[in-house]
Amino acid sequence: MDRIEQYRVFVQVAELGSFIQAARLMRLPRASVSAAIQQLEANAGTRLLHRTTRKVSLTADGTQLLLKARQVLLDIDDIDQLFNRHQEQVMGRLEVDVPSRIARRLVMPALGEFLRRYPGLQLGLGSTDRAIDLV
Repeated sequence: MDRIEQYRVFVQVAELGSFIQAARLMRLPRASVSAAIQQLEANAGTRLLHRTTRKVSLTADGTQLLLKARQVLLDIDDIDQLFNRHQEQVMGRLEVDVPSRIARRLVMPALGEFLRRYPGLQLGLGSTDRAIDLV
């Protein structure tokens, strides 16, 4: 596990106050979460968390690291999104044909939000109850 992932694990454990809950949330084995914290503490040369059988709390050094780690992770996410916005933008023409009942009850109520979310999409919407040859 790289250092950035160790920071992500640390932030989750600190915010949740539990290794087990952090492991569940991150879908990691509990041993991996524990190992990530141990490696982070070894690299930092200090204890970051007070551990008891009932709860996990931050040490003074852990509190300082939590503030910095949160900011670093936010910056990394911003950097990742900087270029992904252009790649993930949905563009083009989409033709949809649905039965009238589905159009009225499902498609039309969601249409405004859908078009706001994907402004580069041109939507052709058809609604009929007759059989349509898709080919």
